[in-house]
Amino acid sequence: MKLFSRKMSTDEEKVHGLPGLRKKLGLTQEDIAKALGVSTRSVINWENGHHEPRLTIRQMKALCALLKLPIEQVPEDLSFNPENQNAERGSNTLSE
Repeated sequence: MKLFSRKMSTDEEKVHGLPGLRKKLGLTQEDIAKALGVSTRSVINWENGHHEPRLTIRQMKALCALLKLPIEQVPEDLSFNPENQNAERGSNTLSE
């Protein structure tokens, strides 16, 4: 279910999904895993697009804090997939 889509700034266009965000902040997959209380393998699977995360509210708050982003700016697709990021770039609407 899509919650938020918004136009991305020029800086964000260079960052794709969770891998780009965490690398920009100098974080490892293990850092993300520890902060969310999941396995490193889970984070790898999210980044590779093999699985979608099912995060609790507490985990989502932890992810937002770690990435230093409000929830509206956390990418819906956490995998490294520039095509998905490009599709979302032009939209500013709420959808289901």
